[in-house]
Amino acid sequence: MPVDTNLIPVYWPDLLAIAMLVGSWRLYPLSLAVIGRYRTTLNDTMLEIRQDWMVSMLKRENRITDAALIGHVISSASFFTSTTVLVIGALLGALANAETIVSTLGRFLVAHPPTVWLTQLKTVVILTIFVYGFFKFTWAIRQYNYMIAMVGAAPPAPLPDAKIVALAPIYARHFSRAAHDFNHGLRAYYFGLAGFAWFIDPLIVPPAVILIIAILVRRQTHSGVLVDVQAARDVLR
Repeated sequence: MPVDTNLIPVYWPDLLAIAMLVGSWRLYPLSLAVIGRYRTTLNDTMLEIRQDWMVSMLKRENRITDAALIGHVISSASFFTSTTVLVIGALLGALANAETIVSTLGRFLVAHPPTVWLTQLKTVVILTIFVYGFFKFTWAIRQYNYMIAMVGAAPPAPLPDAKIVALAPIYARHFSRAAHDFNHGLRAYYFGLAGFAWFIDPLIVPPAVILIIAILVRRQTHSGVLVDVQAARDVLR
């Protein structure tokens, strides 16, 4: 079906908003990987910290503390998974009541008055982000459970140094994969907030997305947490 070009001047702010929101949400992980080639990120440093942790775990006779710490991480992921289910339910309710939302927002949003189909589109985009986050959270939980099984399968101490050197990177890499997916789920909340700004005015979305990306990049490359983690890594090694 041909596209009505007359609609482009009318809805260009919304086209810009959806392009910025979806594009930034999908491209941010790739951009962070590129940044990681030129400077150390918090994720890279945490991989080294986890490797040091796994070395210490494999040398310990009693590993109850390690299993408990991993269990605490699973609890955090489970909390966000349950919360995401509630958010998804609320968004489905909003999708079913788009006409009510339009009539309510139409009283205040004069510059860019909402329409039913556009409100439904906004809701679907945000819903997609949170559904993606839900799958990432649940996959992270599964990987953390696999991590517990790997810890339980570790031979009792003392282990030969060669076996510790071989196992520690594998354990740390698997743990970091789970943390990576957990971070993907968390980012659904950040970009979801930018998506909610779309209901107010589509022109708010680009600066909101830029602000969110700036916050996330700063945490990864210039935060005090990164300095502390790097200092701990240097002392441990």
